[in-house]
Amino acid sequence: MSLGTISGVLMLAASAAAGSVQALEITSPEGPTEMIEVFTSEGCSSCPPADAWLRGLVDHPQLWSRYIPLGWHVDYWNRLGWRDRFSSPEYSVRQRRYRSEGGVATVYTPGFVVSGDEWRNWFEDRSALPKLQTLDAERSGRLRISVDGDAFSGRYSLAKSGQVLHLAVLGFGLESEVTRGENNGRTLRHDFVVLDHRSYPLGAGATVWTGVLPKGSIPAPRYALVGWISERGQNRPLQAAGGWLR
Repeated sequence: MSLGTISGVLMLAASAAAGSVQALEITSPEGPTEMIEVFTSEGCSSCPPADAWLRGLVDHPQLWSRYIPLGWHVDYWNRLGWRDRFSSPEYSVRQRRYRSEGGVATVYTPGFVVSGDEWRNWFEDRSALPKLQTLDAERSGRLRISVDGDAFSGRYSLAKSGQVLHLAVLGFGLESEVTRGENNGRTLRHDFVVLDHRSYPLGAGATVWTGVLPKGSIPAPRYALVGWISERGQNRPLQAAGGWLR
């Protein structure tokens, strides 16, 4: 199934016969979420345990309500023999920008960033989870993303000029048979893989974001949509929301 026609992802069996597309709404809680970004690569032999940890969040009871995970596959490992099909130079740039912003001390994989800051607890305890922030609706605001077919609208209760809405389509249940590089001979399994990401600046005088959803080209058994708000030119998320595309 191709993400080129996102309506195919959103369509319920009951509505498919009628040819209609189910509307979808993704809303953040009334308080902060923890956006968990894992920078990884199929070319890195240290990354499969981090990918397994990320996969373990699929069934977490607070997935999407408090935890918003994403797996960014960087491209700088590709030169060592195995080209990660999920990788993008854009994702490597994002990781390096965290370093320039002071969010992380250095660039490495697997790298964990939680709500804009480096998180290293996983290296001490691979069952650890980021600590949840105290709910504070006034500080974090509320994000709501409405989807209809391949179009979306986004509303943020603290919206202002200079902010950017980011949308990422995530793939689940993905596998790769690696035949070169550090993971040669291994079958790697992935969830929360960023398949496509787009940024939408808030127009002058506007209070609502509108546009067309990201469209990836890699088929996956299951998809999710994640959205977050940042200041223009910055990585750090102000609020995030996510949910399954059904």
